[in-house]
Amino acid sequence: MAQSLAMTAICRLRGAATHSCGGHWRRLFSRSPAACAPLLGHFHHPTPTPPSPKTPAPFPAVPPSASASASASAPAFQPLTSSSPRLSLDFIPPGFSLFDSHLGLLVLLKETEPYSYLKHPQILVCDPVSRRTALLPPGMVTCTFSKLVSVVILSRDADDPAGSGLRFRAAVVTLEDTTLRAFVATFRDGKCHWECLLRSQARCNVDQLERHCVRASRFLIWHIRDEGAVLTFDPETLEFGFVLAPAALDMGGHFLKYRVGLMPDGRFCFGSMSRDHENLELRVLGPEPKDGENVWVLEREVCLLQAFDEMPQLPSSFIARRKCTWLSDMDAGRTGRVFIGTSGYGHYSYHLDTRKLERLVMDDGEQYGHPMFAYFSFPGSEGGSD
Repeated sequence: MAQSLAMTAICRLRGAATHSCGGHWRRLFSRSPAACAPLLGHFHHPTPTPPSPKTPAPFPAVPPSASASASASAPAFQPLTSSSPRLSLDFIPPGFSLFDSHLGLLVLLKETEPYSYLKHPQILVCDPVSRRTALLPPGMVTCTFSKLVSVVILSRDADDPAGSGLRFRAAVVTLEDTTLRAFVATFRDGKCHWECLLRSQARCNVDQLERHCVRASRFLIWHIRDEGAVLTFDPETLEFGFVLAPAALDMGGHFLKYRVGLMPDGRFCFGSMSRDHENLELRVLGPEPKDGENVWVLEREVCLLQAFDEMPQLPSSFIARRKCTWLSDMDAGRTGRVFIGTSGYGHYSYHLDTRKLERLVMDDGEQYGHPMFAYFSFPGSEGGSD
C-alpha cells in the first residue's frame, strides 16, 4: 500500500540508514547549536485574503504550496523589524517560485508542471542582498527517468567579486519510481559541476513527500504526509534516512498532524496540537533511548483556547474551530513563533512567550503565504550584516 511504503523502508533500514538510535545523531539533534547569523525577515508568496467567516469560500484544507501560489503572486519580503533592510526580488524574472532559503541564498524554481518527468525546471539561485544570481544548467538530472522533488542549498563559500560572484553547493532531490536519489551541483566561478549520487535505500511516494525542507542541526528534513516519520538528508555524508515521530502522536490508525522544527534555543523538536486541540505541544529528545528507540519528552505545552477566543475572525464554536485550524509550521527564524493555518480564515502566527496570536496580513490586504522562508544575512555578502 502507498501509505505503508515509507514505514516499510524505515523498518527495513532501522539501525542502518535510519537515525532512530544513533548516538552521533542524538548528540547533534539534542544540543543547542551556536548562534546563527542575524535574521532579516521572511520571504513568501502572498495569497488572496479569504472572505468573511460568515460566508467562507471552499478554500483548500491545506495551504497552497509556493509552487501553486507563484502563478498568482511574486515573492514578497517581510522585514523582521523597522530597521531591517527592505529586500526585493524585482530583479528575478517572473514565474519563479521559492523553494529554499539558506546562508543568505534563495532557491527559486520555474516549473511547467510539478514532479514532471524529463522536464527539468529552471533552477535559479540568488542573493537578495547583493542581487547576484546563478542559473543552474540542467546537467545530468535530465538523463534519468526521475521526478524532481526538491532543491536545497548545502553550503556556501565567500563570494568572488568577479563574474557572478556566487559560490555554493546545492542538491536536487529526485524520485525514480519510489527510490530517492540526489544530484549535487557545485557552482563556482560561473561554472557548474554535477555529481550523481547512488540510489538510496530510502523509499517514499511522490504524493506523500512534501517538497520544502526544514533544517535542524546539520540535517535537512522533509515531512511525509500521513506517516509516522520524516525523511532526512545529511549534507556531509550525502545519505538519506528517517526519524520516527514520537509515539505520543500515534493514534492507532493515524498520526496527529505534526511539524518538525527548532526550539528558540536551537534544539530539534516535534510540534503538534494536542488530541483535544486545546494545547500546542512541543517535544524534544530525551536523555537516553529506550529499547533502541528515541524517547521524546514533552518540553512545552501552551494552551491556545484564550488566543483563539480573542481572534474575532475565527469561528466561535470550538468544534468548528477544531476542524478548520492546524499547526502549519514552526518558524525557521527561531523567533519563538509558530504558524497556524486555517481553512478559509487566514494565516496566523502565535508567539510561545507572549501568547499573542496575530493575523498575517500585508499592507495591501493580501495574507502571508505558506511556507514562510526565514532569511538570514550572510557574512561577506555585499550590504549584509556580519
